[in-house]
Amino acid sequence: MNQDPLAALRDVHLPPAISWWPPAPGWWIIFFIILGLLALLFWYILQTRKKRKVSGQANTELEQIEYRFLSSENTEEAFRELSILTRRVVLTLSDDSRVAGLRGKNWVSFLNHIAASHLKNLEMLIVHPYLKQIEADPLLLVDDLRQWMKKLPNRQKILNLRIREWFENASNASDFKFESTMLTHD
Repeated sequence: MNQDPLAALRDVHLPPAISWWPPAPGWWIIFFIILGLLALLFWYILQTRKKRKVSGQANTELEQIEYRFLSSENTEEAFRELSILTRRVVLTLSDDSRVAGLRGKNWVSFLNHIAASHLKNLEMLIVHPYLKQIEADPLLLVDDLRQWMKKLPNRQKILNLRIREWFENASNASDFKFESTMLTHD
């Protein structure tokens, strides 16, 4: 009886295939990090939606005003439309009703403060919309308004904070007052 000793051995047993579920702890960490980043992105998009929408519509209107000015050379109408557009943008973005009462140098100071800018051509908004004979170029104001809109904060919370801050600083200054009458020029 000559038996082969190898014949009594069993074949190699392979372990069961590795299951994809449940994933290793590292995959769980990566999953929650990605989920958190997506939630932050969604939150940021919701926070900036209003400014993006208003800025897009205002830029379209700026282009239309610019086109109308270039075709008609009517500076009085261009300055009036730019003044109205600026006020509409601010009133749409602002939750503070005190903004509507700002005029003159306070208005320009306010515009520069909320955008953290120092654009000199915004001063054209003080007098030029009310003049009949204007020598200034409204395209300079159009360019500054585009820059101003880009510099506005994206988040509504930051914009409201800057508005509150401006009114607090302005109310502490002795020269601040609400101007309730419009500027009139002959």
